[in-house]
Amino acid sequence: MAGNRRQVFGTAVRWTIGWTTLGFLLGVLLMLSKAPPIAESGRKPSDMAFYSFWVPVTSIAGAVVGFCLGTAFAVLMIVGERWRAPIEARTESPMRHVPRLVCGAAAGCVLALPFGPGGMFSFAILGVASAASEAVASAWWAKRTLRSSRARPSQTQASRRTRGIWTPPSSKD
Repeated sequence: MAGNRRQVFGTAVRWTIGWTTLGFLLGVLLMLSKAPPIAESGRKPSDMAFYSFWVPVTSIAGAVVGFCLGTAFAVLMIVGERWRAPIEARTESPMRHVPRLVCGAAAGCVLALPFGPGGMFSFAILGVASAASEAVASAWWAKRTLRSSRARPSQTQASRRTRGIWTPPSSKD
């Protein structure tokens, strides 16, 4: 049970960070394009500080969406673990990513429920895009970690080399 909570919290935090970053970048883009934050009567302020309103608003909105979407995604991944385990076990098949994308779409739909059926498709696309980006990032991180563990010997291997008791690294390292 504690492992599930850690998994949910970790996923929610990762998605919050990602969505906050996207919100920040969107806010900077809106600020630089001088998009008016409210409907104006015709007066256009020339001061850039007026448009800086967008940066914290979009960052906070991104953080809230990321946290809610990440939490819903992680819970759905835990609930559907029995269903998705045999599909994800196929390491060579592209079908192994389908359960993750389905959970992302379902998380987006769950998040869109309060807004009515009109936004479900949009939120489902956001969920699928988030799940796909997380899959790409986790695959990249796994390859990077594997490559760095092969490149640098562990502390025990290094100490064995200095004492002359070196053994080749096993696949368990």
